[in-house]
Amino acid sequence: MKRLYDLDRAKGLAIFLVVAGHLVANYDEGPRGVEWYRVFYEHIYVFHMSFFMFVSGAIAGYSWHPLQTFSDYGGYVLRRGKRLLPAYFIFPIIVFIAKNAAQYFHMHVDSPVHDLSSFVLIVLYPTESFSSFLWYIIVLFFLYVALPVLLSVFRYRGSLLLLVACVLHFLPMPKMFAIHLFMEYLLFFLLGFFMMHNGKRKNQRYEALLAHLDRWWLFWVAVFLTALAFTNHYFYDEESKKVYKFFFGLLSIPALLGLVHGPLLASSRILIILGFYTFPIYLMNTMAIGAVKSAMLRIAPWDGTNFLFYAPVLLASGVIFPILLKKYLFCYIPPLDKITH
Repeated sequence: MKRLYDLDRAKGLAIFLVVAGHLVANYDEGPRGVEWYRVFYEHIYVFHMSFFMFVSGAIAGYSWHPLQTFSDYGGYVLRRGKRLLPAYFIFPIIVFIAKNAAQYFHMHVDSPVHDLSSFVLIVLYPTESFSSFLWYIIVLFFLYVALPVLLSVFRYRGSLLLLVACVLHFLPMPKMFAIHLFMEYLLFFLLGFFMMHNGKRKNQRYEALLAHLDRWWLFWVAVFLTALAFTNHYFYDEESKKVYKFFFGLLSIPALLGLVHGPLLASSRILIILGFYTFPIYLMNTMAIGAVKSAMLRIAPWDGTNFLFYAPVLLASGVIFPILLKKYLFCYIPPLDKITH
């Protein structure tokens, strides 16, 4: 199967934005005098995970093979579960041990943990647990599990299914099992899927979009950035942000895909590397950032202008350390190497 390097670069850009959004875990305990970062945080959080889910759906669509029997479906779910669930349940144990060790030595810890009962939230309320940053993995698994069922029920009628997903995006949903995020990102996952999978004409829509972006990528990037610059969504409540996430999530698709396809980033080796290591970066970036931040806070506070030094160091730590661990350490620990592949 032909490798789609634009999608690799898109994954790389998406995970870079994820790490950039993780520099400050808790604003109540965060740096003072850095309102500019909070504005930046609020801006990227109205589109970057939507774009991430779009790319995930595109990858699913590119490799999709219709399932014919219940046995096919069971094998499909099992493969997806083996790919995602071990990391989702093992890394919280690592986080739990690391945070308790840091707390024992009186080091700074974001979202401290106290006892084993904290693990209940990982299952029941993924976005409320001490490892809430892993929510994407469990939501992605649920999306994979639901995809064949939805395709069967709607008989591959993408327009109707996307319309239903649009409605579900705006409906209030419970946080239990991260259902609210499943419904919020279902639309973008399906958009990516149907862009790549169109019956026998596989990839046709994707190729058509790239042909459009060959000429119009700069237009979409300019429109996207202009809209972000003139939108003060930071001042609105969570329900209002659903509208922003819908609008900017859709707008980010031609803008960011055009950016990685256009002349500025089309030859970016860095984004290819980030795309290749997306999963280990996602799993370990917050731990790397937390460890480096805790060490740096013993030397100097991160308030005000100090944050201008902290930000690039933490960003680099969240990207580089997971790659180094995956490449040079996990190869000697087969179980960790396997679940972070």
